[in-house]
Amino acid sequence: MLVCTTALWVLFAVLPKDDASGPLIFFTGLGVTAVLVVLLMRIYLQADAVATKIGSVTN
Repeated sequence: MLVCTTALWVLFAVLPKDDASGPLIFFTGLGVTAVLVVLLMRIYLQADAVATKIGSVTN
């Protein structure tokens, strides 16, 4: 997730910014970052549920 986010922000910094493309590039990167954060949270919650289930079985 960090690599993808960093790549998007570097891409934003490198691409030429005119009045029309600046906000488009920025909000695209922001949207992709938000999706990656949501996916990471979902993976974390699923892993936590599995770990809790395994922990309750072994105790």
